[in-house]
Amino acid sequence: DLWVIEKLRVAFGNRILRQMEDFIKIYVACFEDSERRIKEAIEKILLSKVVAKLEYRSVDDKDSLQKSFEKLGLKECALFVSKLNQDF
Repeated sequence: DLWVIEKLRVAFGNRILRQMEDFIKIYVACFEDSERRIKEAIEKILLSKVVAKLEYRSVDDKDSLQKSFEKLGLKECALFVSKLNQDF
């Protein structure tokens, strides 16, 4: 489901990919139930390095993007997207 990343229209290069890979390895190594923690680690790094960049952008199809994250089980990313462009 990499099309979700393409929909974000946020560019990132090899340095970010390496940071993401390193973070996931370290995060997972910190827990006994490492298999269960992989998705959690992916979501945390994806949220901080990629999805957070959307905070200052206009997202055309926010609902679709939110549903895509929900479908992938990335609840924190979905919640973040749901709050984009809200006036407080």
